[in-house]
Amino acid sequence: MSNTDPLTALAGIISQSVQNLQGAYSAKGLSFPSLDEPSVPTPFDEDFELGNTRRLIIAAAYQIIATVRTPMETVLDYAPGMQTTAALGVVDETDVPDLLKGAGPQVHSRRTSDHMPFNLTCISCLGFARERYWREDWH
Repeated sequence: MSNTDPLTALAGIISQSVQNLQGAYSAKGLSFPSLDEPSVPTPFDEDFELGNTRRLIIAAAYQIIATVRTPMETVLDYAPGMQTTAALGVVDETDVPDLLKGAGPQVHSRRTSDHMPFNLTCISCLGFARERYWREDWH
């Protein structure tokens, strides 16, 4: 049995798995997709082995998070989950990301709502969406 502590072992799993992902993309002459770019299909989206590698990274990352943060931080993180799901539903159904393209990062959600096809009861959804979906390349 190894004497490696759990955090170091989890970090090692993440590091090795990231190297495996990057190696697979490099072998095809591709870069791993960036969050700063629109999501587009890649040749690896349906790859079973790389899917397992991605899931291993995610599981190890969640385990690190669960290990290092306090139970109260976990409760506070998951508590608004219902509102997050509802907000994302509104965002998706009303095409808010497309509507926000012209608004820019400095537009307050109350001003943004002037251009939306719904009333001010969805303001919190707009703020949520603006913070997560606005990108520099949209203006």
